[in-house]
Amino acid sequence: MKILPDQPKEALAAYIAELEESYYPWYEKASRRNFYFWLTAQIVSVFAGFATAIIAALIDHLAGIGLTSMRLLLITFPIVGSFAATLLVQTRALERKALRERGRQAFQGLIAKAKSDYAGCSAKEDFTTVHEKLIKDVQCVEAEQVIVFVRTAPGPPPGN
Repeated sequence: MKILPDQPKEALAAYIAELEESYYPWYEKASRRNFYFWLTAQIVSVFAGFATAIIAALIDHLAGIGLTSMRLLLITFPIVGSFAATLLVQTRALERKALRERGRQAFQGLIAKAKSDYAGCSAKEDFTTVHEKLIKDVQCVEAEQVIVFVRTAPGPPPGN
């Protein structure tokens, strides 16, 4: 178990460090993960459409490769492309990436401001005031993240 700091200055420093080491990296990873998911699904969706069109245009000229395998590709590529496009729409990956990026930026700003405020503190009361404000600001960012996440999350249609 971690020992909690018993002085306001150390408590604020520990909280700023926690934000830097836990919160900020989580939002950074979530933003990156959502971006790569979006990018991959986008590429698969576009590639599947182009590949299907090319195979359909060349199927008579590629008969030596095997008509059955070409027909199988003509069936498989649109299914894969449709699945990737459906994932993009249903998961709202780009909106979630933007949401997590806003969270990352908010925490980056909170950490920078907290460090600046920390440097300007001189009395115990100042450290306590900055710490309490920082906690409230973190709670606001987290609450906004939850509200927007729930709003963008796929769910049952209205009225159900």
